[in-house]
Amino acid sequence: WFEYHVGQTLFHVVQVVLGYMVMLAVMSYNGWIFLGAIVGSTLGYFVVYPLLGRG
Repeated sequence: WFEYHVGQTLFHVVQVVLGYMVMLAVMSYNGWIFLGAIVGSTLGYFVVYPLLGRG
């Protein structure tokens, strides 16, 4: 149980850090970086969603 909880905690930390990094990149007000974040998010969702077993 403890190892699973530590793994989940570390995964959450990575998600938060990456989220803040993307937010800082978008807040640079560079249109291409904003577009890249949107396209990357869209493609990532499109590719990963079927692997989650819900699609």
